[in-house]
Amino acid sequence: MGIIIVSTYWRSNVNNPNTLLVACIAVGIIAFFGGIILGQRRGTSGKVQRELERQLGEMQQQQQSYQSEVTEHFMETAQLLDQLTNSYRDVHNHLAQGAHLLAGEAVGKTLDMLPENPSREQSTLEAGVISPPLDYAPKSTPHDKGMLNEEFGLDSVKSDDDVA
Repeated sequence: MGIIIVSTYWRSNVNNPNTLLVACIAVGIIAFFGGIILGQRRGTSGKVQRELERQLGEMQQQQQSYQSEVTEHFMETAQLLDQLTNSYRDVHNHLAQGAHLLAGEAVGKTLDMLPENPSREQSTLEAGVISPPLDYAPKSTPHDKGMLNEEFGLDSVKSDDDVA
């Protein structure tokens, strides 16, 4: 019914600029309310979005919980390894002390006491300077290629043309 009224009004006032403005406003209002009605009918997409957001929040919470459990596990493992190291040091020092007391100086020198809290930097320095492996391949002349060379042990193959 509204379309018939607009259609009749449009035919009678085609050249009037206000007619175009009224028609645009009417179409805009109709589109607005049509969008609201369609949005309400498709309101399930909002529910789906809220459900997905809830699931995302749960997954993030689970991930944070897992990360904290992993961190706690490795901290406890490090603590237990530290205790094991201290126990090993105590047993070693007990044996060294017993060797000094019971077996004398000859055996006592081979089993020295370990320090209570050696620093990691000190043990690295005691290990010495790390260097790459040296090439100990036997060479007949100084210009021969050593064992660590890519071409060591590969003989070049001569073709029949080179032999003749």
